[in-house]
Amino acid sequence: MKYYLLICILFAGLKSAQQESLKSVLDMEHFIQLERTVIDKLDTYLKRQEKQGDVVKEEIKQFLKEADISNSEANQTTGNVVGDPIGTFLYLRKAAEDWVTLKKNLTCTGEDCPILTGADVIDAVLKREKITWPSHEDLKNAAVSILQLWSLYELKLDDIMNGQIGSKISRPLFPRDLFFICRAALDTVMPYEAIKCFEKLQSYTRDTDKEGVTVASVYKGLAGAYNMYGMSKRAVDVTEKYLKLDPANEGAKRDLEFFKMAANSYRDKPINDVTRHRLETDKRLIRNLSRFERLCRREVTRTSKALAKLKCFLRRAMNSYDIVKEEIINNQPRISLYHDVISAEEADGMIHKAQTDARRKDYGNRRETVNRDKTIACLEPNQLLLNRMSFRITEQTGFSTDISQHRSDCFMISEFYIGGTYLPETDYLNQPQTKLNKPDDNIATWAYLLSGPEDGGFIVFPKLKLSIPCVKGSAILWWNLKLDGTYEPKSVHAHCPVIRGRKWMATKFLRANDQIMKRGCRDSDL
Repeated sequence: MKYYLLICILFAGLKSAQQESLKSVLDMEHFIQLERTVIDKLDTYLKRQEKQGDVVKEEIKQFLKEADISNSEANQTTGNVVGDPIGTFLYLRKAAEDWVTLKKNLTCTGEDCPILTGADVIDAVLKREKITWPSHEDLKNAAVSILQLWSLYELKLDDIMNGQIGSKISRPLFPRDLFFICRAALDTVMPYEAIKCFEKLQSYTRDTDKEGVTVASVYKGLAGAYNMYGMSKRAVDVTEKYLKLDPANEGAKRDLEFFKMAANSYRDKPINDVTRHRLETDKRLIRNLSRFERLCRREVTRTSKALAKLKCFLRRAMNSYDIVKEEIINNQPRISLYHDVISAEEADGMIHKAQTDARRKDYGNRRETVNRDKTIACLEPNQLLLNRMSFRITEQTGFSTDISQHRSDCFMISEFYIGGTYLPETDYLNQPQTKLNKPDDNIATWAYLLSGPEDGGFIVFPKLKLSIPCVKGSAILWWNLKLDGTYEPKSVHAHCPVIRGRKWMATKFLRANDQIMKRGCRDSDL
């Protein structure tokens, strides 16, 4: 099972999501509870062994004592771990490395071993709970999450070292933590981040081994990052500098020969030219991604003239007695933000159902794929809460969601992971259209915002220069088709990475053919 940190993965309940990655808030909460069970069972076992005359090593008792304290703190202040990228990384590091070391120390294979060892106790708990312990790959995904946030939001490395990502500060990173993140940058081909990361480590270690980080590993990583970036001559300089400190290092000598060959095989970049750059060759893709990232950083704003054409108002709902709070945030295509449309209890109820009652489903021309950035549950509106949420869409907008006639798709309950990026896409099915034969398509998309992250997680429309914060209890409606039934390319949208907190959405696609003779036209629609 993978635990921590594109398009979509559909899962059958929480179990399928856990088989992919422990990145979600719920997965981390489950692991913290699992760790508490392991600590309690081990503590009981070791006390019983001591009563029987066995000697328990002091380092084992000290580790359990520290684990008990950190687990209690995590349960009391879940925000310091759950929903926090650095807190999650540090907690998973303890699980994937420190706990694994402890289990090895509790393993006994000799003839005089007890019938039940401490390692057996841990295995018994995991077997009963049917949860696999976090792996090194999960830890790497957590590091990649931090790297993605650093890259897209252009964070300062010093702030990350001090434990600050977003508006809050968590625990600081130690050199060995930063070294792991540096290695993850190399493994995921993020050369700029790797260079800056290893340079920071180099300035900290000052050519001496410190806190589990060796000089050799720092120089090797920095040289590899320069070579990956395309600055092989700089990689040669770094390796030669290290060989002055350790002339007998055969591995460094082999690296030096490789970097020299690379430097002679193609033209290097200027030595001081270390900036973030795209590895893609498609200039249009680079331009679109750049605009998306600038929108996430709130660097793109619309003109006063464009904002002056927007409005917000109160109007009667379709049932004539409810009041709709609608804010128009774009006219063409129509995008509206509906305020206070779902209560906190209803939002939490939909999240709970997504975690327990989801089923696996393919949608349109999307195939089931592995997704490290979000999880989607597809819920049919055949329960009281979901029926009510479907009917509320009709009350607010007039769109048909008559489930007895199968007039709309299921609710897609999405959880967006910290650091995960849902890149720009459209919701129309992109199937061939003719004047005489237009397939049933998604005329519009309705999205309930079930929870709002503390930082990040904006919904952005790159072609409209529009970014929308996620506020729990509200909903967004946007049109995917024009009034003549053709596709609306400006409806392309994306989701910025969540920096801190939780982001859940309940999305319903509204079908075009199902609105025929069902929805009256308002002047505002024309």
